[in-house]
Amino acid sequence: MKYQDEFTNLNSKLRETLRPQTEAAIAAARVGFGRARQRLDRLKHSLAAMNEAGRALGQLTGRHAKSFARQNAPLFAAVGNDLSVFARTTLASLQSSEKPLNRVRKAPAKRRRARKSA
Repeated sequence: MKYQDEFTNLNSKLRETLRPQTEAAIAAARVGFGRARQRLDRLKHSLAAMNEAGRALGQLTGRHAKSFARQNAPLFAAVGNDLSVFARTTLASLQSSEKPLNRVRKAPAKRRRARKSA
């Protein structure tokens, strides 16, 4: 019984001495939690604003891309026609040339012998 009484007395003394410290720690934690909640709310608002700005920027770039393509469509078609004509003429000139396109080179030893004999 004596140990139990000492234990309860010691326990009550510890509670009395630690109560102000725990209450102060809890109060500080509440203040910190309130600040964190405020920061989180501000972050949510700024994130929503950034999402809205991104959506508006996407719409704006889409409109500009559409108008750019619409305004320059005749130019793109003309360039495509010019390139196809150029490609056709180049192909025709390459096919009509008398030289083969890829000549096989002689080996270095044969080239040296051909130079010496000439």
